[in-house]
Amino acid sequence: DAQGSRSTMDTSHLSRLLVELSTLFNDRDSLLNTLKEEYSNFDVQATILSRVNPKTATDQDYQESLEYAQKYFDDLFRALRSNVKKQDGLVDSILEENTQFLVARERNSNLQSGDSCIVMIEDAIEEIGRLSTHLKEGADFYNVMLPKLENLQHQVGDVSARLAVERLEYDDRAHRARQEEKDAMMAKKLSSDAAGSAVAADRPGGSAQSNVDDAKVATLVAMDFDPAKVVAALSRHSNNVDAALNDLLSS
Repeated sequence: DAQGSRSTMDTSHLSRLLVELSTLFNDRDSLLNTLKEEYSNFDVQATILSRVNPKTATDQDYQESLEYAQKYFDDLFRALRSNVKKQDGLVDSILEENTQFLVARERNSNLQSGDSCIVMIEDAIEEIGRLSTHLKEGADFYNVMLPKLENLQHQVGDVSARLAVERLEYDDRAHRARQEEKDAMMAKKLSSDAAGSAVAADRPGGSAQSNVDDAKVATLVAMDFDPAKVVAALSRHSNNVDAALNDLLSS
């Protein structure tokens, strides 16, 4: 029987390759869906601010937090690139098997088996077209995401600059408050310790007075007048700041 003597073409390897390609397509769909879901649920700004203390963070801290947020999607992107790389190898193998099939088909009369393989290859070509669409969607998604991350980086920089200014203003106010407190304490001490001796020095034979107003002493001391002279002047003028000031200026 001439028909029985003809060899049957073996398409099992090609079938396995097509099954692997179909599995890659399904994995790709799953990865893209996961990426879209993760991005829709991921709050980049909240993630960055949760890793820094706004009162003490530096620009470097914000930069490192931004890089951390960007790395959140690295595993998914690596998986997508690996999937595409495997697909390229499978497509090359399928095309090579198809070439061998066409050569064998010319030498083999088993058209039924050959037609079945052709159908499988056509299905694979359709799957490749579908994959190309998915890849374009993934690329569009990535292109949309990058500008958002860059915009967020600018926002973080603005927040960092504003916080730095506020921190400097706070430090300046705290320093002034501490200095005023020290001046008041010094004025009070000088008022109690030097009142008697200063009045006695400026008014011979007079009695020392210790009822000098500490706040008024601090006011005049803050104008760089000698504390002892301030106490004496206020004592002479019964705590009248204007009169004591004129006295100090004329002395």
